[in-house]
Amino acid sequence: MARKLTACRHERVIFTVKSRNRLVKEAVEILKTWTKDFDAIAVSGYSSALVVPIIAHKLKKNIVLVRKTSETRFSNHNVEGQHGQRVLFFDDLIDSGSTFRHIKKGVESISCRLVGTYLYNSFGCNSVDEDLISMNNYKSDGDIIR
Repeated sequence: MARKLTACRHERVIFTVKSRNRLVKEAVEILKTWTKDFDAIAVSGYSSALVVPIIAHKLKKNIVLVRKTSETRFSNHNVEGQHGQRVLFFDDLIDSGSTFRHIKKGVESISCRLVGTYLYNSFGCNSVDEDLISMNNYKSDGDIIR
């Protein structure tokens, strides 16, 4: 019998072992071919923050945490992580681009460079429908090159 899951639609993938394992496995499989191109994975927000440590550990990568301005915290730092790294942005989707711009500004504030994006699409019943990896595809003004 299937059990009911209470979660935002785009965050469902992280709350069950089966779908979370699939997300991690697919992300690691895709990102391992790019490991020479980035040093850390940037995250902002609850859903990605629950899976990025697992992925970063498996890929032997650092993490950069860019806090949301509205977030309650115990740290005085808006951005935490090692300075001067090449950083991959990891998120479930890009809608308005505000999180992307926030991450880019945050990583640049600690002398890091955003070099790519990994997006996973979790719209579907607890499944990863589509993976997108793009590396070194940003103009100097931070817009995504399509």
